[in-house]
Amino acid sequence: ESGIAKVRKKLSPWFWESQYMLNPASPEDFVFKRNYLQYYKKYTDIPNTATFCAIDPAVGSSKSACDTAIVVISRDEENIYVLDYIKRKSMNPTTILAATQELYDKWKFSILGIETVHFMQWLIPVFGDSTPFTIQKCQPGPKDSKELRIRALTRHFETEHFYIKEGMGEFEEQLFQYQGGNTRGLVDSTAWAFHISYPAKPRWDKDARMKPMFEITFEDIMEDLKSQGDAIKPVDAPFLIPVKV
Repeated sequence: ESGIAKVRKKLSPWFWESQYMLNPASPEDFVFKRNYLQYYKKYTDIPNTATFCAIDPAVGSSKSACDTAIVVISRDEENIYVLDYIKRKSMNPTTILAATQELYDKWKFSILGIETVHFMQWLIPVFGDSTPFTIQKCQPGPKDSKELRIRALTRHFETEHFYIKEGMGEFEEQLFQYQGGNTRGLVDSTAWAFHISYPAKPRWDKDARMKPMFEITFEDIMEDLKSQGDAIKPVDAPFLIPVKV
């Protein structure tokens, strides 16, 4: 296999055409279009949401190796919010455990998705059985399953319901560099987190109680009995015990 063939094998068709064949794609053909991305300024701007985390592992320590990416998202019925992420090279199970714990202490996510490939299969026992979150194994599936997972985000993206915090330049860069098939750890982790997520349940407003259609008090009953006098007969109200008022 020639050197050129090896290089092409590692790249997405879009990147190969753009960088090596001098045939760049139009921004209109991008999977994630820049004008659809939404931003939030403060975490307090985010409404009631459920929070999830996912890990996209990377094997290898060479300069060309991908980064391990851990992403935390939250969501409701319509919106996805990217809360935080950690992206580093040459992470082993111990450093991944420490990074995940750091994110949990900050965000208290309910489910952690771990892609069950390579050494990550051995990472699950590292977390132990007493984690405050549920660990969900993420099976990669067929060759095109990653592409399908990532494209599942586009429904929220194209309806302007995908949010990142202002200043997440690294995440934004990877998002718009992804053009199908090429490896972008933060994007893949976000897709996994969305895959295992579910919308938050609406918060119960303690003050918003269901009120009865009518209210009746004991005094009302007694007043009604006084007004009717002897008109009430057992046959009319067999459950009432006649009383002398």
